[in-house]
Order: sequence, then C-alpha cells, then structure tokens
Amino acid sequence: MEPIMKNLEPIRIAVENILEEVYAQLPPLSAEGARNYVKLRLHPGGFLRAVLENDLALAFGRADQKNTEVMGVWARWLGLIPRDCWGSPQKVNDWLAHEPV
Repeated sequence: MEPIMKNLEPIRIAVENILEEVYAQLPPLSAEGARNYVKLRLHPGGFLRAVLENDLALAFGRADQKNTEVMGVWARWLGLIPRDCWGSPQKVNDWLAHEPV
C-alpha cells in the first residue's frame, strides 16, 4: 500500500497548488474562512455554509457583491476540497463534529 501512497503525493501537491490559486481569487476574508473550515473545521459564516450545503439560491442570497462576482470560483473550490466536507447540511455538520486530522 505504501507505493500507492507515494504515487499519490504529486497529485496531492498539485491539488494544494491549485487550491492556493483558487483562494487567491476569492475575497481575502472569505478565503480565510474557507481555509479554516477545511483545515481546522471551524464553523463557517452564513454565506459559506450555504455554499458548503450546496444551496445555490441561499448562497446567492447571502453573498456580498464580491462573492457574487466570484461564484464560479466557489464552484471550482468545491471540486478541490474533500468530498465528505460539503454537499448537504448533514455532511457539513458531520465535518464540524470531528477533530481536524
């Protein structure tokens, strides 16, 4: 199993690099909240929670102008973060209930 993990390391690094590019396209405070949610499992604000719960209408309703303008970047971000931390209210609650790895 160890050789498989070594083979995945370049992919992990590539995803981390792409994530940094995505964070750079987001409003700074929003990017910080997104990083903290994924890495530290800190509770997100209302807009970010709507994004994470896959509630597009609510996300747009809670977004400020800057986040509305980069909604496509938010969609890209979702494709790069762990699948088990977003997609429904239950997935978000489960993610927040566990300690960071």
